[in-house]
Amino acid sequence: MTPFNEYKFLTPPRPKRSIPPTSLRAYEGRGWLAQPKLNGDYNIVAITPQRQLLASTREGRKHTRWQFDEASGKAFKQISGNKWYVICCELMNNKTPHLKNINYIHDILVAEGERLDGLTYPQRHAILRTIFPTIGKTPDGHYIINDNLWLADVYSKGFGMLFHKLTYSPECEGLVLKNVATPLSFNDTSRGMVKCRRPAKSYNF
Repeated sequence: MTPFNEYKFLTPPRPKRSIPPTSLRAYEGRGWLAQPKLNGDYNIVAITPQRQLLASTREGRKHTRWQFDEASGKAFKQISGNKWYVICCELMNNKTPHLKNINYIHDILVAEGERLDGLTYPQRHAILRTIFPTIGKTPDGHYIINDNLWLADVYSKGFGMLFHKLTYSPECEGLVLKNVATPLSFNDTSRGMVKCRRPAKSYNF
């Protein structure tokens, strides 16, 4: 891991390889986890030591149609300590008519002022579970932190059934599969990941 003492944009992980739903079963029991992918706008949230919030797109630009308010920023500002954090979310606001001002957390790149280079996804997900106490789950199985913040769960089996169950929800694009042994690298942000999505015109993950 590398110290993170001032803000610098970090390119987040993103799967490039795509597989059809019929191939999902081949990944079960072989060191992969499945995580639901929701149809939002990528939102990288940097939390400063003073607990100011900096939100940007996947490319590092400011959002033009959304900004934090008190409700959506509350849980981020309540993270204990005075070190930097950088958290990856899907912003459910502009693409989902029935869901507004909700951030769906799915990864973390910096914690306690340290870049998480070298940590596997299960290790990073465990950090997220420690940082954010949850109060329940949505009907689709996403952890609820508060009304404006959800946390993605991960699944080790039943990928095909999970895909068909979740893609009935209009906000679910599909699944991202993550290899449990692949460490985070900012030099190769797509390794150890594949995506499986249902056909739709607006999906771009």
